[in-house]
Amino acid sequence: AELARLLDAPSPRFVEPAAASPAALRAGADKRISNARLVREVAPTFAYPSFREGLAAIVAQKSRGGTAY
Repeated sequence: AELARLLDAPSPRFVEPAAASPAALRAGADKRISNARLVREVAPTFAYPSFREGLAAIVAQKSRGGTAY
């Protein structure tokens, strides 16, 4: 949704998978993880404070014709 907003594009639409499908089982699973160990042990320095600023930088770079990575 954030990328769509930055690009002035329609928000993504998601379709519910069929109830008996493997996709439905995956969709119901909790995939959340904690980055506490990463932050504690690796102590990375992030280029942007959040994904929003990072996405905005990528979109700005690409609109200037550059490589975003």
